[in-house]
Order: sequence, then structure tokens, then C-alpha cells
Amino acid sequence: ALAEAETVAAIERRTPDSSSELSTQAFALAHSLRGQTVAAEPHLRRLQRTEIAGKTSPGQVAIIYSCQRRLDEALDALNRAIAKRDSLLMYLRVNIFLENLRGLPRFEAMLRTIKLK
Repeated sequence: ALAEAETVAAIERRTPDSSSELSTQAFALAHSLRGQTVAAEPHLRRLQRTEIAGKTSPGQVAIIYSCQRRLDEALDALNRAIAKRDSLLMYLRVNIFLENLRGLPRFEAMLRTIKLK
């Protein structure tokens, strides 16, 4: 996954006007899934900044938090996703990267709120 993220990053660098955060998301996710939270941190910080700027989905940030088992932060990000009607929400119930949240009362309440349960 890290090699693919490098490939995407190289493509983004060759595109002068690219505002894509795909490589940032890929690096954050790959490192997080490997348990490398220190290596994921700069990528996560960038995603947090671009979320504030409205360029990154709060749902994407929630996925990274969930993979790092930062469950309260993941749920907070999902609340922001609900407020913004993030398109990622349609997959909330089946997204494998949010598996750590299943069964938590706040997560189950979110599913009911957006009528997925």
C-alpha cells in the first residue's frame, strides 16, 4: 500500500494545480493499518487541516482515527460528516475501516440517525 501511495504522490507532484489529497489519505491509512501511528501523524495532521479548509471529507479523517483505535475522535469526525452530509455516510454501516466502531452506543445511534439501522 505504501508503494501505491508513493505512485499517487508522484502523479500529484507532476500535476501543478492538483489539490488531491489521495496520497495523503493513502499514507495515513497504510501507516495506521500497520500500527505506525508516528509515521501516520504528519499525514493525519494534513488531513485535519484540509478538512477544516473544506477540502477533505470528515469521514476520511474518521477512518484514520478508527484504524488507530482513537474511537472518540473517530466518532467526533463522523458527527462532523453527518452535519456536512458527507457522501461517505452511505457506506457507514459496511465500511471495513470503521469496524472498530461497531457496537459502540454512539456509533449505533448514528446509524439510527441517518436511517441505516
